[in-house]
This record gives sequence, C-alpha cells and structure tokens, in this order.
Amino acid sequence: MKKLIFGLLILFLTACQSSDPNASNGSNTNEEKEKYEEKPDITLSQGDKEITAKVVKECWVENCTEQSAKVGDVNLLKITNDLHPTNVTVGKDISIKVDGPKPTKMGYFVQEMELQGASLEDHSLEGNKIPLHEGGAKKFYLLSATWYNGDEFVGSISKAFILKINEK
Repeated sequence: MKKLIFGLLILFLTACQSSDPNASNGSNTNEEKEKYEEKPDITLSQGDKEITAKVVKECWVENCTEQSAKVGDVNLLKITNDLHPTNVTVGKDISIKVDGPKPTKMGYFVQEMELQGASLEDHSLEGNKIPLHEGGAKKFYLLSATWYNGDEFVGSISKAFILKINEK
C-alpha cells in the first residue's frame, strides 16, 4: 500500500511539472525581460496642471544596483535650489503617472521650513497620490520609485519638486 501511495505521489508531482524550463523555476521569460527594456517616465500633476520636477537620480537595468540608485544625502533645500515652486491648491491630491511598468515601491520625503528649522518626513505612497492637507506652506519633495523583477533589482527614479500650497 505504501509503495502504491508513493508511486501515485511521484506520478502526480511529475504530471504537475511544466515542460517549459522557464515556467516556474524563477527564470525570467522573454516577456518579463521585455517589460523592463525601456525606462519608465514619471509625471506629476494636480488636475490639468503639470508639476515641475527634476530628476535627481535614476538608473535602469544595465550598470544599476540598489546602492548606485540611492540618493545619498536627502537635503531637499540643496537638491531643489534651482527649481521654482508650482502653485497648487490644498485638498486636491498630486497625481503620479508612470508611463511604463508599475513600480514595486514608491515613497516620498517632504520637508517644510519652520521657525525652528526644517523638518523632514518620510512617507509610503499608495494609490499614486500625494495628499495635500495643509495650505499656506511651501514644501519640498523627493519622490522615489523602485522596480524589482521578483527579487532582482531593475532600477530606480528619484524626482524632486517644490509645491506652494495655497488655500482654496
């Protein structure tokens, strides 16, 4: 009886295996590799108004590692010193559009000048939107998007921008 059960188990496991060597062994199929051939583009907007942003750091596929993709010192005042603020309205989220494959992770830093100095906050991003809850402020942002293909690092794009958040 044990031999019969063992034989059926082996037969079942063999039948479940694919004849395609790339199907489930963790190898990338050509389709997966093609998905990451072109570097994505990220745009930010509030309604029809595009947010002026500059690429701080980006790397994609070849010669790109997690270490080389990192923005070292997150000094948003220095990173954005050549940008002008974009006027936006409180209560209306900033939308993030990615042309290309969807990032595995996205997040942002925001810095606001206060009387006591500057505060820097780190946020996760869900739903491709940055909420704007407080008006009357000028805030400095660094958006980072990172792509993985399974466990393999593919690339990263970091963009900086300044928002002048006006009351309704």
